[in-house]
Amino acid sequence: MAFFDKLKDKTNDLLEISKLNGKINDEKSKIEANKSKLAEYYWAKFESGEMLDSEAMEYCAAIQECNAAIANFSLEIVKIKEEPPVVTPVEAQPSSPVVEAEGGATERLANCPACGTEIKLSKKFCPDCGTPIPPPAPTVEVPKVEVELKPSYCTSCGNLLAVGRKFCSECGTAVK
Repeated sequence: MAFFDKLKDKTNDLLEISKLNGKINDEKSKIEANKSKLAEYYWAKFESGEMLDSEAMEYCAAIQECNAAIANFSLEIVKIKEEPPVVTPVEAQPSSPVVEAEGGATERLANCPACGTEIKLSKKFCPDCGTPIPPPAPTVEVPKVEVELKPSYCTSCGNLLAVGRKFCSECGTAVK
């Protein structure tokens, strides 16, 4: 019976330790929340133009640099999403080698998609492996659309605002 009593005591100890670890984690979460509030407090002071001590000013300047970098990266993403790629099949790339055909005309070359043999684009089958060669697709030039977006930030928390949003996703403040 002593064995089961010891096992019961150990189980109770483990449960108590688990409860205490939970309380420790709760307190750590409270500390992080208060640190976040403290940071928001100083950030608001910085954004309003209030002078802070030099170390705090350095941290705020570093945050501003990060926000600017994020804004630039976001603009790059927008440009990539808005600029559809020009679809040019491998067979019809302008960089394809050109050979002189009969009568002085020039003909572009491509590589067979199956075996890599160099083939004239006018041919329908690869002479080495017999793979059908699709006719070159016409190249379509898509007009480039330039969009200049200026990043905007939440007036309350400084979070970068997504284009077209009515509220800040970080603090819930209405976008003006």
